[in-house]
Amino acid sequence: MFRDLSSRIAAKARSAASSLWRRLKRVPSALFRLSLYLVYIFVAAGIYATLGHFLQAKQYAPLAAVGGSVVAVLFAFTSLLYNRARSFPEGPVQRRSLYAAERSLAACVTFIFSLAVGGVAAMLSATLPEVGNPSVRPTLNVAVVVLYFVSILLALSAYASLFIGIRAIAIKLPYRRTARQYIRR
Repeated sequence: MFRDLSSRIAAKARSAASSLWRRLKRVPSALFRLSLYLVYIFVAAGIYATLGHFLQAKQYAPLAAVGGSVVAVLFAFTSLLYNRARSFPEGPVQRRSLYAAERSLAACVTFIFSLAVGGVAAMLSATLPEVGNPSVRPTLNVAVVVLYFVSILLALSAYASLFIGIRAIAIKLPYRRTARQYIRR
């Protein structure tokens, strides 16, 4: 009776230990996902604060310079992702790379649209003297502020699309690999 009881307790202990081990093996990937989302939140807050600051100060030249360089980086990143996808054989890795490239292209198009809307808002506020004086035309001020806000939201949407694409190809990053596994690849 005691042997049967001790063997059942030992089996439950082994089962609990193996269950705990399986849960602990998931911790690095969960921490990796959490760190990706934290990076997204902090960078999005930085983008929003920077755009809001420059638009409020009506400094459009730095925004145009940064916007042009971001579009160039997005196009280059999209091209690299398409080339990466074509270098893999057909399978899940190639599909993830193509998906990331499509998301990157969508981010580029959305960001260009964001620049266009922001440019229209900047031209309205720079050329019309009524903008900034709420006693003359309050509806025009509201329209320009809404255009600025839409421009910022489109830029954040482009960043979110790029982030989703990066997350699609970063699935296998948090796992440790040995030198033998790198040689086999």
